[in-house]
Amino acid sequence: EPPLVYRVVNCNEWISLRYAPSVYSERLAKIPLGAIVTVFDCAGYGIDGFYPVEYRGMKGYCLREYLQYVRTDW
Repeated sequence: EPPLVYRVVNCNEWISLRYAPSVYSERLAKIPLGAIVTVFDCAGYGIDGFYPVEYRGMKGYCLREYLQYVRTDW
């Protein structure tokens, strides 16, 4: 199954790409509003409110509430 494409929403400027699924985890990068990330979570539930994602070749975790699914099948 192909990875899912999501867009960063509901933030002022950026969200954090975290090393682990916790707001206390190290920030690997800032992902700007409107940016596209790849989500690796077929179940769709996430881990403690976080999705495992990839952004510009970096893998980490982002809060689910700031990500919106983007349809790619049309």
